[in-house]
Amino acid sequence: MRDYDNTARFILRLFLGLVFVYAGVSKLFKNSVPPVEKIISFIPPDIMVWVIGLLQVIIGIFLILGLFTRISAWAGAACLFLGIIFAAYLTSMNIIPGYFELHAFWKDVGLFGAMLFMALEGPAEFSLDKQIE
Repeated sequence: MRDYDNTARFILRLFLGLVFVYAGVSKLFKNSVPPVEKIISFIPPDIMVWVIGLLQVIIGIFLILGLFTRISAWAGAACLFLGIIFAAYLTSMNIIPGYFELHAFWKDVGLFGAMLFMALEGPAEFSLDKQIE
């Protein structure tokens, strides 16, 4: 392993966690709401936004701390994958036309790739997971 591998994984984990915390806080307190009522109609939108927001905050905090890193990264990757699938559905059904051209979609694809890397590689030496081992 190269000398900077642990540092690079730590930085990636930290910034992925910060992105997830920010996204969750935005949903919970800044009214940054995805069109959940168009995707999941059997759960009230207000409840769904809170569930998604809390899940993102929890995943982000775990990633920042390096606690349950692989599980958190797989959960984050699943959230991003579902978001990408729902975006494809909303675009193909012409509910949100042109979404694939927006930067938000491609940002999620990049985050999905980074989250998969974190899930497969695991935490760096600078994590609570490594301290617990």
